[in-house]
Amino acid sequence: MNTPCLRLSRDAALALMVSSALSALAHAQVARVQFANGQVSATGANGAVRTLARGASITEGDTVSTEQGRAQLRFADGALVSLQPRTTFRIDEFRYQAKGDGEERGFFSLLRGGLRTITGLIGRNNRDSYRLRTSTATIGIRGTEYLAEVTNSLRVAVGGGTIAITNEAGTFVIEQGQSAFIADPNSAPVITFEKPLLPPPQAVAAEAELAQEFLAGERGDGKLCQGDAGVTQCTALAPTEPPTEPPTEPPVEPPTVPGVAAFGLDASLFLASGSAQLNEANQVVAFSDPTTGENFRLGTASVQNGFYDGTVGVGRWSDGTFTAKVDRGDGLEDLSVPVGPNQGLHYAFTTAPSAPMPSANIATYNVLASTSATSTSGALGLGTFAPGQGAGQPVLAVDFASGKVGMDFTVSFTSAGYRVQTSGGIGGLAGSEVGLLGASAPFVFANSAPIPTMVISGGACASGCSADVLGFFGGANAARTGFTYEIDDAGAALKVHGAAAGTQAELYLPVTTRIALVYADSATSATTVVADGSAQLAPSGRVTAFAGSDCCQPVSMTQNTAAFAPGEHAYDGTIGFGRLSSGTATVDGGEGAGFSSLNLAANQGLHYVHGVPTAAMPASGIASFGLQGATKATSQSGAAGLGVFSGAMAVDFALGTVGLDFNVNFGGGNNYHVVTSGGLANLLNSEVSIFGSDFAGSGITTTNPAACGSACSAAVQGFFAGAGAARAGLAYRVFDDSDQFVGAAAFTQTGFTPAPGGGTLTGSSVAINYAGAHDLANFPTSDSFLLTDTAGAIDSSGKLLLFVDSGFTVTTIGSASPAPGESGNDGIIGWSRWTGGTLAGSSAHAGGILAGTQSFHNVFGLPTSPTDMAALQAGAVTATYALLGATKPTTDAVSALPGTLTSASLTANFGSGTANFSANVNVNAAAYAINATGLPISGSGFSGSSSAYTTGAACASGCSTSVNGFFAGAMAARAGVAYNIQNGSGNFVNGAAAFTKVTPP
Repeated sequence: MNTPCLRLSRDAALALMVSSALSALAHAQVARVQFANGQVSATGANGAVRTLARGASITEGDTVSTEQGRAQLRFADGALVSLQPRTTFRIDEFRYQAKGDGEERGFFSLLRGGLRTITGLIGRNNRDSYRLRTSTATIGIRGTEYLAEVTNSLRVAVGGGTIAITNEAGTFVIEQGQSAFIADPNSAPVITFEKPLLPPPQAVAAEAELAQEFLAGERGDGKLCQGDAGVTQCTALAPTEPPTEPPTEPPVEPPTVPGVAAFGLDASLFLASGSAQLNEANQVVAFSDPTTGENFRLGTASVQNGFYDGTVGVGRWSDGTFTAKVDRGDGLEDLSVPVGPNQGLHYAFTTAPSAPMPSANIATYNVLASTSATSTSGALGLGTFAPGQGAGQPVLAVDFASGKVGMDFTVSFTSAGYRVQTSGGIGGLAGSEVGLLGASAPFVFANSAPIPTMVISGGACASGCSADVLGFFGGANAARTGFTYEIDDAGAALKVHGAAAGTQAELYLPVTTRIALVYADSATSATTVVADGSAQLAPSGRVTAFAGSDCCQPVSMTQNTAAFAPGEHAYDGTIGFGRLSSGTATVDGGEGAGFSSLNLAANQGLHYVHGVPTAAMPASGIASFGLQGATKATSQSGAAGLGVFSGAMAVDFALGTVGLDFNVNFGGGNNYHVVTSGGLANLLNSEVSIFGSDFAGSGITTTNPAACGSACSAAVQGFFAGAGAARAGLAYRVFDDSDQFVGAAAFTQTGFTPAPGGGTLTGSSVAINYAGAHDLANFPTSDSFLLTDTAGAIDSSGKLLLFVDSGFTVTTIGSASPAPGESGNDGIIGWSRWTGGTLAGSSAHAGGILAGTQSFHNVFGLPTSPTDMAALQAGAVTATYALLGATKPTTDAVSALPGTLTSASLTANFGSGTANFSANVNVNAAAYAINATGLPISGSGFSGSSSAYTTGAACASGCSTSVNGFFAGAMAARAGVAYNIQNGSGNFVNGAAAFTKVTPP
């Protein structure tokens, strides 16, 4: 295998010098115009300008200019120079005496534009006698055909021999078949695979080409030099009459372009770097490698399956005889190879090898074109090439960092089928037998060990099969690939050849992400894990690899030979999902057991959903989520087929709970319905809770009329992604009597209801003051109490849903509900009345039944800080409060209707440390007047109990009243009170009220 080479010249003396003396023959006529077309002129050394036509003389010192025209000059030493449009070319010094004594000179300047030249005898024996100077570098020769183009830089291409480039960076040799780019006078040449961009010659007559060996005086157009007094020198050229007819154009040879090609021939694969000859259909009809001497020529064969997109191409020579000169280990040998229609020489080539190659990331390649596969004998007929994982899947992947290349493709004939798959396939590149060659040929890849090959149909591989590949990457950022392959079917005593070109499908970038994995195969129970780490992610959302941790154990997965289920992957830039199936995937689910291999059938899967987790979770509000997309559900056994997921979710961020309602339908009535307690409407008792940006839950009620003989349940894990928890990812498991079902889904937020008052009084971790009063049917007495600096949970509408007492027991609303119109929350203080159900939790109140209008009254708020309370006391502040809101008073009599709080007021003397509360209450046809004075303030709370607090007709036999209250907000801006009245008839009256400070402001 050979790659373009650029080497520093060993001959330091090749640096060319400009002569300081003019020749005595400075202005002798040295060349003739072979032809001129369009606007072509010459400016003499004296400044005179003349128009040039065919047959015109060119003298030393002339500057030839072509604007919209072209010209071809023939010099006395046999050199031929073709000038392109918009070119300025000067003959600085030209001496030729036909003696070969080293005194000849051919010094020229290319001031702009481009030229093509076949050099003559000057420079053949003395290399220093030829020079073409440009503003970027000076070109010397070794007997040469080359092209040069001058802009702000210099481009050259060598068609034969070699040239030397000299500038401030040194002297460099460019060899036959190579092209180079020189950026400026201080830069070394860079080998490229693009010729100078010279304009096409459609508008002018064809350029005659002279063989390198064609000497002066051997042409049939007269002498260019003649003797005088024994000295041979250049003199005037013999005049030539302009022709009456334009010259006949010679046969046009297919153009030659630099390139790299891989060939599959007989029992060998070859890589050649050199020149490809393309016909009008851009098919390769010849290729030569000047470094090795190897070449391939179409001969009488024809090109089949030809393809070329400007970067890569493929084709097959068949049905004729082609020739080749190749080295198969015993030196160069000439071959003449007859091939039938079902045989052939396969090639893949590129005119732009990737230079430089990407240094990181993973890329996959889909089929762009391929040849019809053939066998050495032709007996198999013509075969088809296809991706090993199915239509639309990649055939090749490369890890640019490690240099590993994975391949997976099939070759199918009528009587035999093969699958070539590197170890690990497309998704697991670490163990592949194929790799980049490195510094020697960075864009070339080959296998270092036989590639595993298996039979997929017919009687192939009876005694085992293996394969070899040889290929390259082409275009910017390795956008294309091309390769030839050879399959050795030892049992059938034949080899199969073909070529393919691919285009980069997806470029996998390493990203930091959170992922939820759920998987099950026939040997692995359903497993779910959520982890943070790094994934190889494509723009489509496909994830081929992940490595991270679930906080305590490593979690990782690799695609290996598994395939992405078609149509089951998506990514919106925030969240993505997908399913791997039909192959092996390696996974470590954090169980501490290390890697295990999943063997996945088409109806099984490793499901994932991934995204960047929400950094700042909402502290309050209720959000609804609609389904964005999901994988097809699969079972552990694979027997259920593929299921369809549908459903929605809701979240109360204040409560930290998630409600789910989804279906997994496998058809035939086999439909699993999973719904959390309370569904999407009542999230208080959901089995799914939020932890940071994650959520999880198990034991979720699951029903299925066609299954679930004894019981079914579901478990879920997931996370929120995007700003404001805009997305959610869910991995689920469903368990019934005989199987387990798994899948993944992505949701998008479709609605959000914020908490009132800016959401400041929210969250189960918020410390609150709480005052409550209740009249429970199953308690012998009513009660009023005060809790300070405790914890509570408020829903996003501002209603209290639970609180924790001093014994860390919990009282929740349970099956009760807030009385309509009797709740409020301004972000500092709130109030509500629970009624019509049974209280839940772990406290003494749990199980309390609220029959009829019996109720649990509460007022709650953010406690005033000790610092503010001390400041109020030190300032002897006296404050008055107005009623902000209240619950309707109720009694423990089941049949009694809620009453009214007709008025209420509160004052506080922080200097003396007392509070006064008064209220007028009407309930069950009885009126009560509360006047509780001198209630002692302790911390941010105040309370008292006395038979003297309440008067009224219902208190004829005396009433006993307890009052509990607290101050809330900065500088006691709010206050809350819960009251409990026991009248003389043994009935209880309860209520709660919230106040706002009016003086001082």
